[in-house]
Amino acid sequence: MKATEAPHEAAQPNKAPKRQKILVAEDNPVVRKGLNNFLVKWGYEPIEADNGDTAWNALETDPTITIAILDWNIPGLSGMQVCQRIRMRAAGPVSIGTAFNEATTYPHARGRALCVHGHLQRPQFHRGTGSRPGRRSGRLPGQTRQTLSSQGQTRGWPADPHFIGRPQARPGQISASSMPHHKNIVLFDLDGTLVDSLTDLADSMNRVLNRQGLPLHPIQAYRYFVGDGITNLVQRALPAEARQPETIEECVREMRREYSAHWADTTRPYPGIAELLDALTNRGIEMAILSNKPDALTRKVVETLLPNWRFAAVAGARETIARKPDPAGALRIASLLHHAPQEFLYLGDTNTDMQTARAAGMFAVGALWGFRTADELKENGAQALLSVPLELCPLLDHCPES
Repeated sequence: MKATEAPHEAAQPNKAPKRQKILVAEDNPVVRKGLNNFLVKWGYEPIEADNGDTAWNALETDPTITIAILDWNIPGLSGMQVCQRIRMRAAGPVSIGTAFNEATTYPHARGRALCVHGHLQRPQFHRGTGSRPGRRSGRLPGQTRQTLSSQGQTRGWPADPHFIGRPQARPGQISASSMPHHKNIVLFDLDGTLVDSLTDLADSMNRVLNRQGLPLHPIQAYRYFVGDGITNLVQRALPAEARQPETIEECVREMRREYSAHWADTTRPYPGIAELLDALTNRGIEMAILSNKPDALTRKVVETLLPNWRFAAVAGARETIARKPDPAGALRIASLLHHAPQEFLYLGDTNTDMQTARAAGMFAVGALWGFRTADELKENGAQALLSVPLELCPLLDHCPES
Protein backbone atom coordinates (compact mmCIF):
# COMPACT_ATOMS: atom_id res chain seq x y z
CA MET A 1 0.00 0.00 0.00
CA LYS A 2 1.45 3.33 -0.96
CA ALA A 3 2.05 6.14 1.49
CA THR A 4 -0.50 8.30 -0.28
CA GLU A 5 -3.32 5.76 0.05
CA ALA A 6 -5.86 6.27 2.78
CA PRO A 7 -5.58 3.90 5.76
CA HIS A 8 -8.35 1.45 6.65
CA GLU A 9 -11.32 3.21 8.17
CA ALA A 10 -11.14 1.10 11.32
CA ALA A 11 -7.56 2.20 11.94
CA GLN A 12 -7.93 5.89 11.10
CA PRO A 13 -7.77 8.19 14.14
CA ASN A 14 -10.18 10.99 14.79
CA LYS A 15 -9.54 14.02 12.65
CA ALA A 16 -7.35 16.55 14.40
CA PRO A 17 -8.28 20.23 14.44
CA LYS A 18 -7.27 21.90 11.22
CA ARG A 19 -3.87 23.47 11.09
CA GLN A 20 -2.58 21.96 14.33
CA LYS A 21 1.18 21.92 13.78
CA ILE A 22 3.34 18.84 14.17
CA LEU A 23 7.10 18.89 13.82
CA VAL A 24 8.52 16.00 11.78
CA ALA A 25 12.26 15.73 12.46
CA GLU A 26 13.60 13.00 10.16
CA ASP A 27 16.63 13.09 7.86
CA ASN A 28 15.48 10.25 5.59
CA PRO A 29 13.23 11.75 2.88
CA VAL A 30 11.32 8.48 2.37
CA VAL A 31 10.30 8.30 6.02
CA ARG A 32 9.56 12.02 6.17
CA LYS A 33 7.31 11.89 3.12
CA GLY A 34 5.37 8.92 4.48
CA LEU A 35 4.77 10.63 7.80
CA ASN A 36 3.86 13.95 6.21
CA ASN A 37 1.31 12.31 3.91
CA PHE A 38 -0.55 10.85 6.84
CA LEU A 39 -0.43 14.03 8.88
CA VAL A 40 -1.87 16.06 6.00
CA LYS A 41 -4.65 13.52 5.46
CA TRP A 42 -5.53 13.66 9.14
CA GLY A 43 -5.76 17.46 9.13
CA TYR A 44 -2.42 18.40 10.64
CA GLU A 45 0.14 20.85 9.31
CA PRO A 46 3.55 19.15 9.28
CA ILE A 47 6.65 21.26 9.89
CA GLU A 48 9.69 19.52 8.40
CA ALA A 49 13.22 19.34 9.79
CA ASP A 50 16.05 17.15 8.51
CA ASN A 51 18.36 17.58 11.52
CA GLY A 52 18.12 18.13 15.26
CA ASP A 53 19.39 21.71 15.23
CA THR A 54 16.70 22.81 12.77
CA ALA A 55 14.08 20.92 14.78
CA TRP A 56 15.01 22.64 18.02
CA ASN A 57 15.10 26.05 16.35
CA ALA A 58 11.59 25.45 15.00
CA LEU A 59 10.30 24.53 18.44
CA GLU A 60 11.91 27.59 19.99
CA THR A 61 10.59 30.05 17.42
CA ASP A 62 7.10 28.63 16.83
CA PRO A 63 5.11 28.15 20.06
CA THR A 64 2.12 26.82 18.10
CA ILE A 65 3.91 23.50 17.46
CA THR A 66 2.29 21.14 19.97
CA ILE A 67 3.63 17.74 18.89
CA ALA A 68 7.11 16.70 17.79
CA ILE A 69 7.83 13.44 15.98
CA LEU A 70 11.55 12.87 16.47
CA ASP A 71 13.84 10.40 14.76
CA TRP A 72 16.29 9.32 17.44
CA ASN A 73 19.22 9.29 15.00
CA ILE A 74 18.97 12.59 13.16
CA PRO A 75 22.21 14.54 12.53
CA GLY A 76 23.13 17.46 14.75
CA LEU A 77 21.26 17.34 18.04
CA SER A 78 20.03 13.77 18.50
CA GLY A 79 16.39 12.99 19.11
CA MET A 80 17.24 12.26 22.74
CA GLN A 81 18.91 15.66 23.15
CA VAL A 82 15.95 17.49 21.61
CA CYS A 83 13.64 15.51 23.89
CA GLN A 84 15.68 16.46 26.94
CA ARG A 85 15.57 20.13 25.97
CA ILE A 86 11.82 19.99 25.46
CA ARG A 87 11.34 18.53 28.92
CA MET A 88 13.19 21.51 30.37
CA ARG A 89 11.18 24.12 28.49
CA ALA A 90 9.25 26.69 30.46
CA ALA A 91 6.89 27.33 27.55
CA GLY A 92 4.67 24.41 28.39
CA PRO A 93 4.33 20.75 27.37
CA VAL A 94 5.05 19.48 23.91
CA SER A 95 3.97 15.95 23.08
CA ILE A 96 6.91 13.87 21.93
CA GLY A 97 6.78 11.18 19.31
CA THR A 98 9.37 8.87 17.82
CA ALA A 99 9.70 8.11 14.11
CA PHE A 100 11.06 4.60 13.95
CA ASN A 101 13.06 3.41 10.98
CA GLU A 102 10.65 0.59 10.17
CA ALA A 103 8.55 3.22 8.40
CA THR A 104 11.16 3.35 5.65
CA THR A 105 10.29 -0.04 4.22
CA TYR A 106 6.56 0.55 4.72
CA PRO A 107 6.08 4.34 4.54
CA HIS A 108 2.34 3.89 5.17
CA ALA A 109 2.97 2.24 8.54
CA ARG A 110 2.06 4.45 11.45
CA GLY A 111 4.86 2.76 13.39
CA ARG A 112 5.44 5.56 15.85
CA ALA A 113 4.04 6.55 19.20
CA LEU A 114 2.72 9.99 20.07
CA CYS A 115 2.91 10.46 23.79
CA VAL A 116 2.24 13.28 26.21
CA HIS A 117 4.73 15.34 28.19
CA GLY A 118 7.80 13.60 26.82
CA HIS A 119 7.06 10.04 27.99
CA LEU A 120 8.48 7.95 25.17
CA GLN A 121 6.91 4.71 24.09
CA ARG A 122 7.73 2.16 21.47
CA PRO A 123 5.02 1.54 18.87
CA GLN A 124 3.10 -1.72 19.08
CA PHE A 125 3.01 -4.09 16.11
CA HIS A 126 -0.01 -6.33 16.01
CA ARG A 127 1.18 -9.86 15.20
CA GLY A 128 -1.80 -11.72 13.77
CA THR A 129 -1.90 -15.12 12.12
CA GLY A 130 -3.79 -16.65 9.29
CA SER A 131 -3.61 -13.79 6.82
CA ARG A 132 -2.39 -14.27 3.31
CA PRO A 133 1.19 -13.18 2.63
CA GLY A 134 1.48 -9.41 2.57
CA ARG A 135 -2.13 -8.75 3.54
CA ARG A 136 -2.88 -6.20 6.25
CA SER A 137 -6.02 -6.68 8.29
CA GLY A 138 -7.55 -6.23 11.72
CA ARG A 139 -5.25 -3.37 12.72
CA LEU A 140 -5.69 -1.60 15.97
CA PRO A 141 -5.32 2.19 16.02
CA GLY A 142 -1.67 3.09 15.85
CA GLN A 143 -0.61 -0.45 14.99
CA THR A 144 0.51 -2.30 11.90
CA ARG A 145 0.37 -5.96 11.01
CA GLN A 146 3.66 -7.33 9.76
CA THR A 147 3.87 -9.33 6.54
CA LEU A 148 3.13 -13.01 7.12
CA SER A 149 4.57 -16.04 5.36
CA SER A 150 2.38 -18.77 3.95
CA GLN A 151 3.11 -20.80 7.11
CA GLY A 152 1.73 -18.00 9.24
CA GLN A 153 5.10 -17.05 10.68
CA THR A 154 5.72 -13.41 11.43
CA ARG A 155 8.34 -11.78 9.24
CA GLY A 156 10.08 -8.52 9.83
CA TRP A 157 11.64 -5.99 7.48
CA PRO A 158 14.46 -6.59 5.00
CA ALA A 159 17.68 -4.61 5.17
CA ASP A 160 16.96 -1.09 4.00
CA PRO A 161 19.57 0.51 1.69
CA HIS A 162 18.38 3.98 2.65
CA PHE A 163 19.96 3.55 6.06
CA ILE A 164 23.38 2.24 5.01
CA GLY A 165 26.02 4.54 6.44
CA ARG A 166 23.60 6.98 8.08
CA PRO A 167 24.91 8.44 11.34
CA GLN A 168 23.56 6.83 14.51
CA ALA A 169 25.13 9.27 16.98
CA ARG A 170 27.94 11.74 17.13
CA PRO A 171 31.40 10.14 16.87
CA GLY A 172 32.86 9.50 20.30
CA GLN A 173 29.51 9.79 22.07
CA ILE A 174 29.56 6.82 24.43
CA SER A 175 26.17 6.55 26.01
CA ALA A 176 23.40 3.99 26.00
CA SER A 177 20.96 6.90 25.84
CA SER A 178 21.63 7.13 22.10
CA MET A 179 20.00 3.73 21.58
CA PRO A 180 16.82 4.27 19.58
CA HIS A 181 14.77 1.49 21.18
CA HIS A 182 14.82 -2.05 22.54
CA LYS A 183 17.17 -4.34 20.62
CA ASN A 184 15.82 -7.68 19.44
CA ILE A 185 18.99 -9.30 18.08
CA VAL A 186 22.66 -9.39 19.09
CA LEU A 187 25.21 -9.78 16.31
CA PHE A 188 28.58 -10.95 17.66
CA ASP A 189 32.07 -10.81 16.30
CA LEU A 190 33.88 -14.08 17.05
CA ASP A 191 37.62 -13.72 17.73
CA GLY A 192 38.31 -11.35 20.58
CA THR A 193 34.61 -11.11 21.45
CA LEU A 194 33.24 -14.59 22.07
CA VAL A 195 36.47 -16.61 22.04
CA ASP A 196 40.05 -15.80 23.02
CA SER A 197 41.99 -17.05 20.01
CA LEU A 198 45.00 -14.74 20.21
CA THR A 199 47.57 -17.31 21.37
CA ASP A 200 46.68 -19.89 18.70
CA LEU A 201 46.75 -17.23 15.97
CA ALA A 202 50.09 -15.88 17.19
CA ASP A 203 51.71 -19.29 17.62
CA SER A 204 50.56 -20.45 14.18
CA MET A 205 51.86 -17.35 12.43
CA ASN A 206 55.15 -17.45 14.34
CA ARG A 207 55.72 -21.05 13.20
CA VAL A 208 55.19 -19.91 9.59
CA LEU A 209 57.64 -17.03 10.08
CA ASN A 210 60.18 -19.34 11.70
CA ARG A 211 60.13 -21.70 8.71
CA GLN A 212 60.73 -18.71 6.46
CA GLY A 213 63.70 -17.62 8.58
CA LEU A 214 61.92 -14.36 9.51
CA PRO A 215 61.71 -12.65 12.92
CA LEU A 216 58.93 -13.70 15.27
CA HIS A 217 56.54 -11.45 17.22
CA PRO A 218 55.39 -11.51 20.85
CA ILE A 219 51.83 -12.69 21.34
CA GLN A 220 50.60 -9.25 22.38
CA ALA A 221 51.75 -7.75 19.06
CA TYR A 222 49.16 -9.90 17.32
CA ARG A 223 46.37 -7.88 18.92
CA TYR A 224 46.97 -5.37 16.13
CA PHE A 225 47.68 -7.92 13.39
CA VAL A 226 44.40 -9.86 13.60
CA GLY A 227 40.82 -8.88 12.87
CA ASP A 228 40.83 -8.33 9.11
CA GLY A 229 41.35 -11.82 7.72
CA ILE A 230 44.36 -14.10 7.25
CA THR A 231 45.86 -12.23 4.28
CA ASN A 232 46.02 -8.98 6.24
CA LEU A 233 47.39 -10.85 9.25
CA VAL A 234 50.21 -12.27 7.13
CA GLN A 235 51.03 -8.92 5.55
CA ARG A 236 51.24 -7.24 8.95
CA ALA A 237 53.37 -10.01 10.45
CA LEU A 238 55.89 -10.03 7.59
CA PRO A 239 58.74 -7.50 7.75
CA ALA A 240 58.45 -4.78 5.13
CA GLU A 241 61.32 -6.14 3.04
CA ALA A 242 59.61 -9.57 2.79
CA ARG A 243 56.22 -8.42 1.55
CA GLN A 244 56.66 -9.49 -2.05
CA PRO A 245 53.45 -10.92 -3.58
CA GLU A 246 54.89 -14.43 -3.93
CA THR A 247 56.05 -14.46 -0.29
CA ILE A 248 52.68 -13.23 0.94
CA GLU A 249 50.87 -15.86 -1.12
CA GLU A 250 53.09 -18.66 0.17
CA CYS A 251 52.77 -17.58 3.79
CA VAL A 252 48.99 -17.27 3.49
CA ARG A 253 48.82 -20.90 2.30
CA GLU A 254 51.10 -22.02 5.12
CA MET A 255 49.15 -20.04 7.69
CA ARG A 256 45.86 -21.57 6.58
CA ARG A 257 47.31 -25.07 6.98
CA GLU A 258 49.01 -24.29 10.28
CA TYR A 259 46.03 -22.58 11.86
CA SER A 260 43.57 -25.23 10.63
CA ALA A 261 45.60 -27.80 12.58
CA HIS A 262 46.11 -25.73 15.74
CA TRP A 263 43.15 -23.33 16.09
CA ALA A 264 41.78 -25.24 19.11
CA ASP A 265 45.04 -25.72 21.04
CA THR A 266 44.27 -22.97 23.56
CA THR A 267 41.26 -21.10 22.13
CA ARG A 268 38.32 -21.01 24.55
CA PRO A 269 35.29 -18.79 25.20
CA TYR A 270 36.08 -15.75 27.35
CA PRO A 271 35.01 -15.81 31.01
CA GLY A 272 31.39 -14.67 31.28
CA ILE A 273 30.45 -15.54 27.68
CA ALA A 274 28.57 -18.71 28.67
CA GLU A 275 26.58 -16.75 31.23
CA LEU A 276 25.79 -14.03 28.70
CA LEU A 277 24.62 -16.50 26.06
CA ASP A 278 22.48 -18.27 28.66
CA ALA A 279 20.92 -14.98 29.71
CA LEU A 280 20.14 -13.96 26.12
CA THR A 281 18.71 -17.39 25.34
CA ASN A 282 16.48 -17.33 28.42
CA ARG A 283 15.13 -13.93 27.39
CA GLY A 284 14.41 -15.07 23.84
CA ILE A 285 16.95 -12.71 22.25
CA GLU A 286 18.09 -13.90 18.83
CA MET A 287 21.85 -14.22 18.32
CA ALA A 288 24.07 -14.29 15.23
CA ILE A 289 27.81 -14.30 14.50
CA LEU A 290 29.78 -12.50 11.78
CA SER A 291 33.55 -13.05 11.46
CA ASN A 292 36.37 -12.26 9.06
CA LYS A 293 37.69 -15.77 9.71
CA PRO A 294 37.08 -18.12 6.74
CA ASP A 295 33.46 -19.23 6.69
CA ALA A 296 34.03 -22.98 7.09
CA LEU A 297 36.43 -22.44 9.99
CA THR A 298 34.08 -19.93 11.63
CA ARG A 299 31.31 -22.52 11.64
CA LYS A 300 33.67 -25.19 12.97
CA VAL A 301 34.80 -22.97 15.85
CA VAL A 302 31.21 -22.17 16.80
CA GLU A 303 30.08 -25.80 16.57
CA THR A 304 33.04 -26.93 18.69
CA LEU A 305 33.34 -24.23 21.33
CA LEU A 306 29.77 -22.89 21.51
CA PRO A 307 27.64 -25.99 20.96
CA ASN A 308 25.08 -25.32 23.68
CA TRP A 309 23.54 -22.21 22.14
CA ARG A 310 21.48 -21.61 19.04
CA PHE A 311 22.62 -18.91 16.64
CA ALA A 312 20.16 -17.77 13.99
CA ALA A 313 23.05 -17.15 11.57
CA VAL A 314 26.79 -17.88 11.58
CA ALA A 315 28.84 -16.35 8.78
CA GLY A 316 32.54 -16.03 8.06
CA ALA A 317 34.54 -14.61 5.19
CA ARG A 318 33.43 -15.68 1.69
CA GLU A 319 34.68 -14.75 -1.74
CA THR A 320 31.24 -13.46 -2.76
CA ILE A 321 30.75 -11.07 0.18
CA ALA A 322 33.00 -8.17 1.12
CA ARG A 323 34.75 -8.54 4.46
CA LYS A 324 34.22 -6.26 7.43
CA PRO A 325 34.36 -3.26 7.78
CA ASP A 326 32.20 -3.34 4.66
CA PRO A 327 28.64 -3.66 6.03
CA ALA A 328 27.55 -6.17 3.35
CA GLY A 329 27.86 -9.20 5.63
CA ALA A 330 25.99 -7.58 8.50
CA LEU A 331 23.23 -6.33 6.20
CA ARG A 332 22.95 -9.77 4.60
CA ILE A 333 22.35 -11.32 8.03
CA ALA A 334 19.73 -8.67 8.78
CA SER A 335 17.99 -9.45 5.51
CA LEU A 336 18.15 -13.23 6.03
CA LEU A 337 16.65 -12.88 9.50
CA HIS A 338 13.97 -10.45 8.26
CA HIS A 339 14.85 -7.69 10.71
CA ALA A 340 15.82 -4.09 10.16
CA PRO A 341 19.48 -3.30 10.94
CA GLN A 342 18.32 -0.84 13.59
CA GLU A 343 17.01 -3.77 15.65
CA PHE A 344 20.54 -5.16 16.05
CA LEU A 345 23.06 -4.59 18.80
CA TYR A 346 26.52 -5.36 17.38
CA LEU A 347 29.17 -6.49 19.88
CA GLY A 348 32.80 -6.52 18.74
CA ASP A 349 36.30 -5.74 19.96
CA THR A 350 38.12 -3.91 17.14
CA ASN A 351 37.93 -0.77 15.03
CA THR A 352 36.80 -3.01 12.17
CA ASP A 353 33.77 -4.12 14.17
CA MET A 354 32.77 -0.61 15.20
CA GLN A 355 33.05 0.64 11.62
CA THR A 356 30.99 -2.31 10.40
CA ALA A 357 28.24 -1.71 12.93
CA ARG A 358 27.99 2.00 12.23
CA ALA A 359 28.02 1.53 8.44
CA ALA A 360 25.24 -1.06 8.74
CA GLY A 361 23.11 1.17 10.98
CA MET A 362 23.45 -1.15 13.99
CA PHE A 363 24.13 -0.11 17.59
CA ALA A 364 27.91 -0.45 18.08
CA VAL A 365 29.15 -1.88 21.38
CA GLY A 366 32.82 -2.43 22.18
CA ALA A 367 34.13 -5.41 24.18
CA LEU A 368 37.00 -4.26 26.41
CA TRP A 369 38.09 -7.84 27.16
CA GLY A 370 39.10 -8.28 23.50
CA PHE A 371 42.06 -7.29 21.38
CA ARG A 372 41.90 -3.48 21.24
CA THR A 373 41.74 -0.45 23.54
CA ALA A 374 38.81 1.67 24.67
CA ASP A 375 40.23 4.71 22.87
CA GLU A 376 40.39 2.87 19.56
CA LEU A 377 36.82 1.63 19.93
CA LYS A 378 35.52 5.10 20.79
CA GLU A 379 37.40 6.74 17.94
CA ASN A 380 35.79 4.31 15.51
CA GLY A 381 32.21 4.85 16.60
CA ALA A 382 31.52 2.72 19.68
CA GLN A 383 28.27 3.86 21.27
CA ALA A 384 28.81 1.88 24.48
CA LEU A 385 31.70 -0.03 26.04
CA LEU A 386 31.48 -3.17 28.16
CA SER A 387 34.00 -4.32 30.77
CA VAL A 388 32.41 -7.75 31.25
CA PRO A 389 29.98 -9.67 29.00
CA LEU A 390 26.92 -9.52 31.25
CA GLU A 391 26.95 -5.72 31.06
CA LEU A 392 25.35 -6.17 27.65
CA CYS A 393 21.96 -7.20 29.09
CA PRO A 394 20.96 -3.80 30.51
CA LEU A 395 21.70 -2.15 27.16
CA LEU A 396 19.00 -4.25 25.51
CA ASP A 397 16.36 -2.76 27.79
CA HIS A 398 17.56 0.82 28.10
CA CYS A 399 14.48 2.12 26.31
CA PRO A 400 11.66 -0.14 27.56
CA GLU A 401 8.92 -1.41 25.33
CA SER A 402 5.49 -0.04 25.94
